[in-house]
Amino acid sequence: MKKTFALMLAAAMTLSLAACGGSPSTSGTSPVKGAVSAPSSASSQSSASLPDEEAPEITSLQLDTPYTVPDFVDFTLVSITTTEAVQSSMGGSNYTNSSGNPYVDVVFDLTNTSGADIHSEDMMKLTAVSPSGTEYRGSLYCVETDNMTILSTYTSISPMTSARFHAAADVPASESSLTLNFDINGTLFTYEYPLNTEVKNMIELRPGDVIENTDYATMEFVGYEFTEDLLPPNTSGSYRHYPVDSPDSIYLVLRYNVTNYQSTPKDIDSFVGVTATFGDKYKYTGFVICEDEDQKGFSSYDDIAPLTTARLYYLIEVPKAVMEMDLSVRTVFDKQEYQFSAK
Repeated sequence: MKKTFALMLAAAMTLSLAACGGSPSTSGTSPVKGAVSAPSSASSQSSASLPDEEAPEITSLQLDTPYTVPDFVDFTLVSITTTEAVQSSMGGSNYTNSSGNPYVDVVFDLTNTSGADIHSEDMMKLTAVSPSGTEYRGSLYCVETDNMTILSTYTSISPMTSARFHAAADVPASESSLTLNFDINGTLFTYEYPLNTEVKNMIELRPGDVIENTDYATMEFVGYEFTEDLLPPNTSGSYRHYPVDSPDSIYLVLRYNVTNYQSTPKDIDSFVGVTATFGDKYKYTGFVICEDEDQKGFSSYDDIAPLTTARLYYLIEVPKAVMEMDLSVRTVFDKQEYQFSAK
């Protein structure tokens, strides 16, 4: 009996010692050399709540405001229009859309400030986003050349050279508004655009107004008239005149006096570009001629010599049916647009 009780007592003591030695003590204050502590629950929550990487800054564009993308380009926004044809500023070549959709045409004046040529397709990327989130990528990037009369998709802009640039997206006519996003060498810009509106600064032009740039030229808008046959001021003896080709047509004639302040002669068609619109719907362009010195005729291939003034006539042949409609004349001079209206 005593032997049995002693064995039971020994077994109980063994179990007690095993329980006491099962885990190491953590009450000491000295750190263990080389140990790496696991993050506490508090530090784990702090890491999870760190903000994501900061979103890139996006600049809202405004008309005629200078912007800079460092070491790449300086630019200003000139205009945004919804159009069936992307047109050069001086009324030369244009691009139409084979899909039948209109273009949203965004025009910039820019200067290449990088150290290398920039091809027209590498200048920027345009994405037009509808309210539903549908994206329309820019499909046309072109540079105006030859005194802003030709649109070229193959032209590169040399360092420290300025140019007028078009970025256009093909957009269904059913859209009503778009967010226009521009990525210019990694710098982001945006513009909220209501479709079928013209965004541009147009200056009113009236007969007798004179616009002057002493480094370029002076333009005076003399006035306009309708005629079936443009006659020179001096019709004594023989003279040269311009009759219309069709009895159903008439000439809209717009007259300008232009003085060349540049150091070399310049073509008469390099100073002013003209487009006439009747009834806010029907658009027409024409050609320019210059009054001869003897005032007995006109020439279409003349230069204007430095410090010389020439009288220019822009002849636009239009159907007689539009004569009763409201007239709006868009004149481009020294990269600025001017508007004359008549009822």
